[in-house]
Amino acid sequence: HVSMKLGREEGVLESERRLSARHRDSDERARVLMMTARLKDAKGPEASARVYRTIIEGFSASASAEEAIWKIGWEAYSSGAMDEAYEGFSMYLDQRPGGRLATQFLYWKARSAERLGREDEARALFAKVCGASPRSFYCLMAGLRNQEAPQAAEAAEASAGLLSVPAES
Repeated sequence: HVSMKLGREEGVLESERRLSARHRDSDERARVLMMTARLKDAKGPEASARVYRTIIEGFSASASAEEAIWKIGWEAYSSGAMDEAYEGFSMYLDQRPGGRLATQFLYWKARSAERLGREDEARALFAKVCGASPRSFYCLMAGLRNQEAPQAAEAAEASAGLLSVPAES
């Protein structure tokens, strides 16, 4: 980890080579591969994407795989590759439907669908965001994005205690 902090790519790569030879399936190798991918991010998304895919394939149950899936989806989304982004965000939801980041991935899958022109699907996905996590930031944002259902945004805000709802008389 010291090599990463000092920006010494060769040290990180050497650590990965050693771990690959001796402890191929270790959590430590997954973390070092993440460091390698971050170093390669500066050189371009293609180089880092290969490393992220190695992490996803070899360490699918790890937190590193979760981060790698996010990085692939977000890179695609931020570069305008909506089909790839949609697939990347879907990958997480397929592998971890109840995962700790499911609401985040669901929201960004909806945004990708929206940008692909799949308005009905996007609205349905935004509604699922609030169904899964009504008090979350992503529900609030989904409610705001879901223009045909402003009541959903109000309900989400009310359930989060952001609005006071008058009692019926």
